Order: sequence, then C-alpha cells, then structure tokens
Amino acid sequence: MVSKKWSLVKHDLYKLLMGALLAAVGAGMTYLIEALKLVDFGDYNMLIAAGLAVVANLVRKFFTKTDY
Repeated sequence: MVSKKWSLVKHDLYKLLMGALLAAVGAGMTYLIEALKLVDFGDYNMLIAAGLAVVANLVRKFFTKTDY
C-alpha cells in the first residue's frame, strides 16, 4: 500500500494513532508511578515517559506476528 505525496491512506492513520497511543501509555505509566509515590523522577519526567513508551512498543512488537 502506497500513499501519495500530500495524502494519507488508512494504514498511515492507523500507524499515527498507534504511535499516539503508545506515547500516551508511556506518559500514563509515568504518571501512575509518580501518583503512587513509588519514584520521584524530578526533571526527568519526559525522558522516562518516552522510555516507557518505547518499552510499551517493545512489548507490543514482542506479542505481535510481523511479516517482513
């Protein structure tokens, strides 16, 4: 499936939404950890949220069949 320049196809929108969802999961996990007073990340909140989004994506990829 190919999307032309200046247009999006359904697959593009799906990938954008998945990326946004994974970013939200990372931010939510960071918020939950801080809300439970388990760890105070201080100035590193955004870095930890991004890292947890990567971990969430890794877990998703691990449990998903991928064809190359």
